[in-house]
Amino acid sequence: MKTISVIPDSKEHWLRLRHQNINSTEVSCLFDCNKYSSAFQLWHEKRQPDPTSLEESLRMKMGTKFQSAIAEVIAEQESWIVEPMPEYIYSEEYKIGSSFDYRLVNQRSILEIKNVDSLIFRNDWDEENMPPHIELQVQQQMLLSGYLKAVVGVCVGGNQINLYHRDYNHDIGQAILLKVNEFFLLEAPPAVDYAKDFEYINSLYQTVTPGQIIESTQDMDDVVAAYQSVSEQIKELEVRKDQYKAQMLTLIGESEKVKSPFYTISCGMTAETQLNYTRKAFRNFRITPKKIKETK
Repeated sequence: MKTISVIPDSKEHWLRLRHQNINSTEVSCLFDCNKYSSAFQLWHEKRQPDPTSLEESLRMKMGTKFQSAIAEVIAEQESWIVEPMPEYIYSEEYKIGSSFDYRLVNQRSILEIKNVDSLIFRNDWDEENMPPHIELQVQQQMLLSGYLKAVVGVCVGGNQINLYHRDYNHDIGQAILLKVNEFFLLEAPPAVDYAKDFEYINSLYQTVTPGQIIESTQDMDDVVAAYQSVSEQIKELEVRKDQYKAQMLTLIGESEKVKSPFYTISCGMTAETQLNYTRKAFRNFRITPKKIKETK
């Protein structure tokens, strides 16, 4: 595979390079195993004239800050020579690309660093297996870099290092190329996952045309009926939930913890706090049932 290697001179330059390709952190969307995005969202983003700015959460920012420290610990622990890998490597023919963390000098291997919360680790990882989106990420990185080996160094909960060694898998590499090719041939967006794509769909419709009214359809009537039914169920369940909570508090009294062979309840006090945050714009709608006049 013919590839191009570039060291971006700014974040804007890096975003422009990413915008024209399916990147190693995005390819899992095409395999429906990305928790944070989907093929539907990716299809819309890649067809925007300008790249979407990546919003970094505090967790992501902290993870980036800690990368060099984690890499340094791993290098010392394993007696490896580690150096940063600032290149963005991409293929114009296959429209795939990737950024990298580090390379292992004299080993022709990449080193990918992950800083993972201990709870997330327990749910999504084990001693041998990584989440599918990470597996796909490192396979695409090896495909582009030409390196046949990768190590994923994971710092778990800030005090534990786990290493995952992977070899390049030709079949996975070919599957990635096939999925990406099929994706760019799509003239219409892939099927929407309304549960996963809710936030993105909300961001697509941020303008309202004053005075514009449309007639409902059977599909709309069916969705409205389902929405109203679920809303009523939620209200009823919230009332029941509060009832059970009140019963538990009556039984617990002023105790801080409840022990049982089947569960543990912690019931300490949470201090009163005032939160100051910016809420994103969203479409606010309500459904008002019409009163049907009785016919005599």
